[in-house]
Amino acid sequence: MRRLFASVLVASAAGIGCATGQLRLPTGPGIPRSDFVALFNQAATGCRDVRTITADLSVSGRTAGQRLRGRVQAGLAAPAAVRLEAPAPFGAPLFILAAQNERGTLLLPRDRRVVRDAAVRDIVNALAGIELGAADLRALLSGCVLPDPLPQAGRQYPGGWAAIDLQDGGIAWLRQMSGRWRLAAGEHAGLRVEFGGYGPRAADTPRQLRLSTAPASRAPRVDVRISLTQVELNVPLGAEAFTVTIPPETTPITLGELRGNGPLSGP
Repeated sequence: MRRLFASVLVASAAGIGCATGQLRLPTGPGIPRSDFVALFNQAATGCRDVRTITADLSVSGRTAGQRLRGRVQAGLAAPAAVRLEAPAPFGAPLFILAAQNERGTLLLPRDRRVVRDAAVRDIVNALAGIELGAADLRALLSGCVLPDPLPQAGRQYPGGWAAIDLQDGGIAWLRQMSGRWRLAAGEHAGLRVEFGGYGPRAADTPRQLRLSTAPASRAPRVDVRISLTQVELNVPLGAEAFTVTIPPETTPITLGELRGNGPLSGP
């Protein structure tokens, strides 16, 4: 079994293969469906059972006008643990983020700098311009819109589409693919995610994601594509995976100092 973060990836960021334009979702009130819970359960068969996930991520796009590009090795565990490591072609990684219970440490080994005891969503926002916590990241990479999605109502649309209203104002867009319902997209807190690259099995999780600003949102513009490879689900991850050792003579910095100069920022 592949050891978590054991290898250094030297390949350049790969293409995602997503469509250039944003996915066009149905509009209008739709036709209410009383079996919306069954529809959603079928579509979320794979993602709701994911307790841990490890994957190599290829990330590209733009956030708030800033270019974003790089490769990241990711490990996440329920309820809210995460490790993100950005390998370099040689030498020390560009950064290591290790966190449990939504708070963690960001180490920049090459610069000997560290951000200590910060919220994961604040660190990710400083790195990539997107506010996502550890539980949010696990949900999205697993193919769910929210960490614990609870369907509240549902509507049918032409062309094999259905919309499921979730708690906290989220929406899951389902589409019939190969005779079954799949999660095709979702919206929550001003962010839209599109899922693609599913395998043939019901429990398969997506291998392609696109994160973008929801059309009605006034938040800074986001358009980020993520490709997942070397995906492993529900393998044991010890607590040591979500800690990082700080070398001597490492200088503490603030999130403000990190913001705008993140190691994933392009020229």
